[in-house]
Amino acid sequence: MAEGKDAATVEAFEANLRAHHGKPSEIESVSIDMSPAVISGVSEHLPHAQITFDKFHVIAYASEAIDQMRRIEQKLDPSLKGKRWVLLKDRASLTVAQRTELDRLLAKMTTTRTARA
Repeated sequence: MAEGKDAATVEAFEANLRAHHGKPSEIESVSIDMSPAVISGVSEHLPHAQITFDKFHVIAYASEAIDQMRRIEQKLDPSLKGKRWVLLKDRASLTVAQRTELDRLLAKMTTTRTARA
């Protein structure tokens, strides 16, 4: 393991792995955040590793994109006002009424950026 959040962190990890008789070329998969620096470090120092982005960061980026579109579009479509959590929550966590509201909202706005997001 190595502390940090950049390419140098992956380089330090590689050095530590080698020091303990590990082979960076045998690392097949890594799960990382979406940091360009870490992606670069993995590509350079663990060239055979398949990169998987961790679920937390993927969901965080997607949620941010949905909320940004909702904020823009609610100025033109007042029906989006107050719908932030209905749009952002996991469908399984919604009440039956909220799921119905979400379905009605999505059916009505199939051409909006918020619905596509």
